[in-house]
Amino acid sequence: MGAAAGRDDLIELALAGAADVVSRDEAGPAGFLVPHSDPQHRPELIERYSYGWCNGPAGDAQVFRLLGALTEDAAWTALANRCWQTVTHCGLPHRVRPGFWDNNGRCCGTAGVLALACDRHIEQAQSLDFANVLVDDLITRATVDADGVRWSNHEHRVTPSTLEPRVGWAMGNAGIVRELLRFARTTGGADSAYAVPWPDDHPPAAPRGVSFQQD
Repeated sequence: MGAAAGRDDLIELALAGAADVVSRDEAGPAGFLVPHSDPQHRPELIERYSYGWCNGPAGDAQVFRLLGALTEDAAWTALANRCWQTVTHCGLPHRVRPGFWDNNGRCCGTAGVLALACDRHIEQAQSLDFANVLVDDLITRATVDADGVRWSNHEHRVTPSTLEPRVGWAMGNAGIVRELLRFARTTGGADSAYAVPWPDDHPPAAPRGVSFQQD
């Protein structure tokens, strides 16, 4: 918003907020991981560390990506790379323990990490190996029947543990399908942009010498 409105004060506020987050990193220098909250909010329900888009390094990487595009400061790219290191080495999308990675959605789960993987492929010509792992996991966890395709999240503290499917963007089918469609276009050589971009979807720039066929 600061860039769009010509408001340097808002840009400075964003930089100050990001600097505060960076100061709380507990995984450097190779990785990047900040606690969910201090003191821990509802520790009986919320783990100290999240890894997804809404409260973890997958989302931190998006913030650093936006700041890098805004400031052209390579330090933000380095921080985004550290986020990626953590995301790809923490064990997701596998359920390595009860309560770890029980969500398929865009906000807290696999679809949000897939968004980051596709951004990095488009902007840095990074391999799609990890994106393929994420897509395979989404395919495995999908319910496919005569009524269509849908995803259920998991809550190990309740019975039954399989939650009702949701339809929305953050936790449900809409957010998952949006990322799968973009992945399909990207791997098929079509336009890799979102068909309907959201305000925080900074358009990725393809690496020099790389072009994509239009739909």
